[in-house]
Amino acid sequence: NRKFIFVGIASDDFVKQNTNYIFMSGIEDDLLSLLYGKVNYVVSTSTDEGLCFPVKDAVHHCTKVLALNIPVFDELYKNNDLVTLFENEQNMLKYIENI
Repeated sequence: NRKFIFVGIASDDFVKQNTNYIFMSGIEDDLLSLLYGKVNYVVSTSTDEGLCFPVKDAVHHCTKVLALNIPVFDELYKNNDLVTLFENEQNMLKYIENI
């Protein structure tokens, strides 16, 4: 049974009502760190990001990350086996539905 944390803003049709999904916006770093050990994936739907500490911290905790392929993520994580980058939300959702 897979668990996900969604970090950032997503369209309503992207975030489905499912007990496997936890959607949080503006989450405090301390709480997010506690959740890393309880999920299989951290999902970042951000389209405009600085360093995106939740993604950085997830990688630090060896938690898999699904994220949109924005320039900063491409630069930092394109060769990281823990991070899967997607060109759009639809491709990400298809991937999530098949996990």
